[in-house]
Amino acid sequence: MSASFQSFVFTLRPAMPTPRVVTEQDFRMPEFRDANPADYEFRADGKLVRKDRWERAVMSICSEVGLNIRAFEVDEVVEAVEKLVAEHNHRWHDVIDEDMPSVDCSIEVLLDDGSVLRDVAYVRNVGRGQRGHTLTWNGAPVPRTVTGWRDSPLEEEIAAVPSAE
Repeated sequence: MSASFQSFVFTLRPAMPTPRVVTEQDFRMPEFRDANPADYEFRADGKLVRKDRWERAVMSICSEVGLNIRAFEVDEVVEAVEKLVAEHNHRWHDVIDEDMPSVDCSIEVLLDDGSVLRDVAYVRNVGRGQRGHTLTWNGAPVPRTVTGWRDSPLEEEIAAVPSAE
């Protein structure tokens, strides 16, 4: 083999990484790998938790509700969360035929487990030889018991647009 061919072959081989020495850190769980033990405590049930978990939770909530995490008061956070809860809970109508929409449309439904399904297709069965209504979500019947309904935000936006007549 010529010298130039041998050097070409050797340059194609990847360089072997230098082996890393195993340290005590490699045996730790990832969430505690670089943690300072002074930042942690044991909860009453024995679980290892951060001492500042409440502060971190409030800061996370601040961020979610649009408050500045560097300048907030706890009362402001509570007020913002109460406002969100009120917005979530307002306008829920009972699932009674008289209270249901008078036209086929898209609505939001509150299920018995507290979850909300958006963009549920509401179809009235009146005039089709049946009474009542049909609720479908993603092409299938709604999977749980519906405890309330409200107009879809999109439907409300469409209704709020002035007509061109």
